[in-house]
Order: sequence, then C-alpha cells, then structure tokens
Amino acid sequence: MKTYSYLALAVFFVIIDRVTPVIFPVPNNEDADFWYEHGKVELAKAEAWAYSLGQREFRRPKNIIIFVGDGMSLSTVTAARILKGQTQYGFSGEETQLLWERFPSLSLIKTYNVDRQVPDSAATASAMFTGVKTNFKTLGFDNSIKSGDPQSQVEARKVDSILTWAQQAGMKTGLVTNSRLTHGTPAALYAHTAHRYWECDAKIPEHHLEGVLDIGSQLVGSSPGLKTNVMFGGGDRALRNPDHSPPEKWSCVRQDGRDLIQEWMSHLEKEKASHRFVSDRESLLGIQKQDNLDHVLGVFAPKHMDYEDKRDNSSSGQPSLKEMTLKAIEVLENNDKGYFLMVENGQIDRAHHEGQANRAMAEVLVLEQVIEATLEQVDLEETLVIVTADHGHTLSISGYPPRGNQIGGLIPNDPLRMKDTYPYTALNYANGPGYVNAFNKNGERVDLSETDTNDMDFLHPSLIPMGSGVHSGHDVGLWATGPMSYFFHTTHEQSYIGHVMAYAICSGPYNQTCRRHLDRLKAIEMRSIDVNESSRLQLPSTFTVFTVVVLLFQDRIHTFR
Repeated sequence: MKTYSYLALAVFFVIIDRVTPVIFPVPNNEDADFWYEHGKVELAKAEAWAYSLGQREFRRPKNIIIFVGDGMSLSTVTAARILKGQTQYGFSGEETQLLWERFPSLSLIKTYNVDRQVPDSAATASAMFTGVKTNFKTLGFDNSIKSGDPQSQVEARKVDSILTWAQQAGMKTGLVTNSRLTHGTPAALYAHTAHRYWECDAKIPEHHLEGVLDIGSQLVGSSPGLKTNVMFGGGDRALRNPDHSPPEKWSCVRQDGRDLIQEWMSHLEKEKASHRFVSDRESLLGIQKQDNLDHVLGVFAPKHMDYEDKRDNSSSGQPSLKEMTLKAIEVLENNDKGYFLMVENGQIDRAHHEGQANRAMAEVLVLEQVIEATLEQVDLEETLVIVTADHGHTLSISGYPPRGNQIGGLIPNDPLRMKDTYPYTALNYANGPGYVNAFNKNGERVDLSETDTNDMDFLHPSLIPMGSGVHSGHDVGLWATGPMSYFFHTTHEQSYIGHVMAYAICSGPYNQTCRRHLDRLKAIEMRSIDVNESSRLQLPSTFTVFTVVVLLFQDRIHTFR
C-alpha cells in the first residue's frame, strides 16, 4: 500500500509539473542600481586581472565601433566559418577563421533578460548599450518598467545609453543597420518605451498617456536621436506615410499624418546645422567628405532593407551594409574628440526566424566584409572595435558528417543509428517554419534526397512547428581589438559591454571616477619604476594587485544614478 501511495504521489507531481512550470526565484532586485554596481565590480576585477598579467597600457580609445550580428549564435559563427572555407577557398572549411576570430580578446556573454531565460533583441540591446539589463521587449528603462503598459512609463526609471554618454563626451555618434531604424537593436540606443513594437503611433494603445512617444518620434524628435550625426537603415513607413498605407501586423505604418523626416530637416535648418537626407544608393555615395555635414539621415526601404543576395545595387537601389558603414565613418571621423558607431546586420536574425540557415550564414560573411573594410579605414591604435551578437538562435550542427561535408547539405544515412533510410541535414532548428521539411502529416520524416538543401530559400528542418523561429538562451561570443579591448576576458553579463564602453570614454557612470582610477594606476606604476627599474619586466606583487583593486573600489559610492 505504501508503495502505491508513493507511486500515486509521484504521478501527481509529474502531472502538476507538466501543467505548471517550476519557477525558481531571482535572488536580487535587479534594478539599475544593481547593474551599475555589478558593472563597476566587474570592471575592477578585469582591471586587476589585466594588471596582474603585466598590462601597463593605459591608453584610452578615441573611437568606439561596435558591430552587432543580430541572432549570431556561436553555432552560426561556426557554420559561417565552414561556409567561408568551402566557398571562398575550396577547402573543407572547419579549419577556417572569420576575421574577428583573430582578435586578441574574447569573451562569452550571458544574454538572459531580467524576467526571461531566453531574451528578445530589444532588452538585450538595452543591456549592451545602457549597462542595465531590463525586461522582455522593453527599451531604455530598468526592471521597473512593465512590458506593454504605457502607465508604467510614468514611474519607471529611465536609463541613458552609450549614445548619450558619447555625445556628452563631445564625440560624434552614428548608427547603421539594414533593419528598420526603429527596430529593437538600433532603438535601444535612443528610445525609452514599454514595448519595442511601438515603432509608430499606430501601435501604441489608444488610451495612452500624453508624453508616451512612439519610437519613430524619439528617433528624430528628441535627444539623443536628434543629436545623432549619422543614421542609416530602413523603416520609412514608421517615419512617414505619404501613400496612406493601412496598418500591418508586423511592420508599423504611421497613421497620424506626420512626416518625421521633414520635421527632422526643419529642426536642423532652424539650428543652422548642415544636414542631408538620402534615400537611395546614389545619393548616399554622393556624399563627400568635403561637404562637412553635421547630420545625415538615410532611410532606404519602407520596412527592413533587403537581404544582400536580393538587394538592388543599381544607383536607385539600396546601398550595401559596407557602403553605409564606410560612409558613416567618413562623416564621423572629422572630430578631434572621436566618435561612437554602432553597426548592425539584422538580416542574420531575420533569416534565422524564417528558417533559412544558408542565408543566415551568408549574411555573417557580409558582416565580415564590412568589418574587413572598416579595419582598413580606421586606426586601431585609437579605435576600440567590438564584434558580438545580441542573442542566439536554435540552429544546431549535429550528426556525424564527414570532414568537409557541405555545411548546408545532406548527410548520408547511417544504418547503424537511423530507423529509416533517408538522409538528413547537419543544420537543424529546434523550432520554426522548417518543420515542413522534417515530418509529414503521418509523422514520418520527409525525404530530402531530391531537394537542394543549399538553396538560399531552403527551410532547414525544425522539430517544433512555428511560423517564425524563436531565439535561444545560449551565451554568445564577443571579440575585441584596440585600446582597452583586454577588458573582455572571461564570461560576462551582457550589461558589462555598456560599462566597458562608458569607462573607455570616461562618460556616463564613469565621467569622474575613471579619471581618478587612471591617475592612481599610473601613480602605482611610476612608484614601481622608481623602486626597481627591472620590475617593469616582472609581474606585480600580490600587494600591488590588491592595491589596484582597493583603489578601483574606493569610488563605488559614486555609482551613477
């Protein structure tokens, strides 16, 4: 009887577990203060670690460029690396390196949101750019914001981003994307909103409070968006709607009759600031350095810009991500105090959502071309370059394919392991529209032996049927080079990226403290030289490292609020 009781109890808990997920409590109130403090502590540890290894270079970057491969999971990087070797060099591919994989500094980045195990792009970008993690699908607030609730914006705590901090430091600023300018990643630089999809007036709840602005209005109507020197991307319909197009499900179409682009130009005319609006490849490439433009706005598509393999590269078509990036640098670099630039390839994420692994890999190689051209144009002695992703996707590389197997292709059937005679792909998704290439209506696997699985439009198989694939909760990679890149050295919270950038330019939370830290570290080094000149070639003592940590922690009470 006792055995049956235990069995019944076990069955009960199994049933309950299937119906109600077990949610473990978050150990801290992860508000802005928590993340500011966490960032300062993590910076102190990184500085002490670098000093213990003999780091004596205290030069700060004049410029910062951060490249974001949206949805560029580590498996995506691996697959793209193999694709590069196979298509560009004709080799097996596994031995190949992407350009950024040769950078000296490497980290893993934890991407979870404050309230979600698996994140979205808006909250992850907010973490990267503000140094503060936040709630799912929100932008520019700490965890006091409630997703989708306009009322909560009244009481929620706003947080500034690296865009504001760079402008406060006198730097020029820019953002480049091939997604909509109002989309999650770029919007995290300038917007404060309870929902990332409020890109235009049509998506905000009807009974919202006065002062709850859509993202498009914030881009060109208030700081820091209005002060940004270069803004290139898509999303014209969130800024104006001359054709009076109706609202759409996924793309925000403006309904209030405002032309925000014209408002942007009118404002800059009043300010007597040199500016230009461009809308196609010819007008973008027509910008010359001698034009000395203070502000350039380029909007090249009604919604997202096109995939590179589908892009119209005629003079009236869309510019490439590389062309936008190089032109942005050309506009920004004429400034004694340097510049900050964010460049996003949002098409990697878009392709993954659509289940198109081949296209996602191709877009990673597009990003590599952009970075290669950028490194040829900038001075790495004065530019911190960061390459990372905001989150991952569920793409996996599995099976036992032979070395050099075409990365998007099929793997021969393995009779010792397989229960059918069909080949299968090494690339698969956990969820997404590719379920149509996984199982038929009878639950049998689909035979792909006559299908071109290397086609850009091919939907790689997925286990769980979804109209659009969703993100993964994996850590993503970060690669860095240039001054202060050594701060990235271990597994970090995603918010740490914002702290490194702010600390590097002595702005935002570190507008005062980082200068004192720098002076003290230099003083320690000079005392070390005075005592024993040969100590320059030796690792510092435990006492010296301890002193560095104490000095770095001394200003923790000045945490920026």
